[in-house]
Amino acid sequence: MSTNSSMDNAFLAMQTVLSIAPIPGVAACAVALQEIYKLVKNVALRQQECQALMVYASAVMKTIFDHHMMNPDAGLQSAITKVEIEVADMRNDIKKWRAYGKGMGYLKNQEIQECIRAHRVALDTALNMVGLAHALEQTQWNQKFMDAQAHDAELLQNIGTRQEEMIEMMQQLQQLLIKQEPQTQQDVNMTAPNREVAMKQLFRLRSTRQDSAVLPFRELRDEIQKSGQRAMHAGSTYDIWKGIWLDEHVVALKVFRGTNPSERDATRLNRQIDLWRTLHHPNILQLLGICRLDGGNNAPLYFVSPWMPNRDVMAYLEKHPEADRLKLLHDVVKGLLYLHSVSILHGGLQGSNVLVDKEGNAVLSDFSLSKLMDPNVLFTHSNGPQSSLRWMAPEAHNQQAMSSKTDVYSWGMTALQIISGLVPFYKIKAVGKVVIAIAIRNVKPERNDYIQASPLLQDDRIWNLLSSCWASDPEKRPTVEEIFVEVASLRGVPVEL
Repeated sequence: MSTNSSMDNAFLAMQTVLSIAPIPGVAACAVALQEIYKLVKNVALRQQECQALMVYASAVMKTIFDHHMMNPDAGLQSAITKVEIEVADMRNDIKKWRAYGKGMGYLKNQEIQECIRAHRVALDTALNMVGLAHALEQTQWNQKFMDAQAHDAELLQNIGTRQEEMIEMMQQLQQLLIKQEPQTQQDVNMTAPNREVAMKQLFRLRSTRQDSAVLPFRELRDEIQKSGQRAMHAGSTYDIWKGIWLDEHVVALKVFRGTNPSERDATRLNRQIDLWRTLHHPNILQLLGICRLDGGNNAPLYFVSPWMPNRDVMAYLEKHPEADRLKLLHDVVKGLLYLHSVSILHGGLQGSNVLVDKEGNAVLSDFSLSKLMDPNVLFTHSNGPQSSLRWMAPEAHNQQAMSSKTDVYSWGMTALQIISGLVPFYKIKAVGKVVIAIAIRNVKPERNDYIQASPLLQDDRIWNLLSSCWASDPEKRPTVEEIFVEVASLRGVPVEL
């Protein structure tokens, strides 16, 4: 694809000025933009939009630089630094998109477009920080981005009519799918069983109408059918429906009520969804993708995951009271170990979000809003709904820094629930009083309130393990690794971390 010569010339002219600027951050930004200039030429899809973004970033930096030179005391350095950081992020994204090729780029099309929008918003923010939004003619820039988008959309729409290009895309995707071990982040996103599904999706896209939307792999639009007229389960904040994926796979469709995220929140949510999709562990609920079934872009968002016929662990134990409860608790610990190994805190563990698969294994769910570890907080987390307050650690109630030990506390409460069949502090009916008991009075469950519910709680080792998890001081709680070893000992099975 050839680049637009007028935009090319404008970019090179601005680069000449920026590359010799004596201001911290400006010259470094020029170097990064020069690298982007070379990378863009080899981006397979959305190339014109990438180029428009590159030129816009250069224009934003030059505008801020010019005003700084005219008024050095105007305090524009913070905006310069923000643009420098944003351009570095742009370079990393465009480098990734160049590596995609047409096959992966076709599947990641919408994701790339969303990221381009997010970068432009960030650049606009830099201008607004120092009151320079008026300095660039936004109407003209909007038109440039619209023209670039229309050009790229037309090319994308015509791919299906060119057999050679489609075959090339198929070959690129096949090369990704046959790799035995993931070598890059894009390979991680293609691990089994997503590999098989991505292949099916590409074959289906090849045979669709020419006006069909091309979607990133995370969105399973037109692939999902909802079953029945009623949700299979209705929670306090969400519904779970049964669905059919690709006309053969039974899946669960979880939709949260009353959620319509802003564009900024949606971008953040998409990144979290992509994070969840990379998680692969026997004791972690797999996210197959997302979809919207009830209308356009403002329709509710459904999270698609494998169907769990046994539902949550408490429903499972009602039907199978003879089930090995220590084994289920061991499964939960395994899931937590995996999450913590990739710097994710569950943040809302309780019996209702421990599911049981058809083989009777416990699987952790409901961490869809978890994020990567933040350097300023031990672990990032998602605040659980009101229904999870009985399981939450004192530091979670008090809005203090949370860590893996916060999940340890919740594991202890969940273990008590799974063993006894009773929720924590079941004698206290008002949730507000439960919060006061945990957060202010440091109240712990009393053994006498639960010991009659299960003979397991007559074992001092089990009760002492649970009690240690409820220590008010997180540092005095055991680690997840220590819990794993102790539960293995209680079960009489080998310790294999």
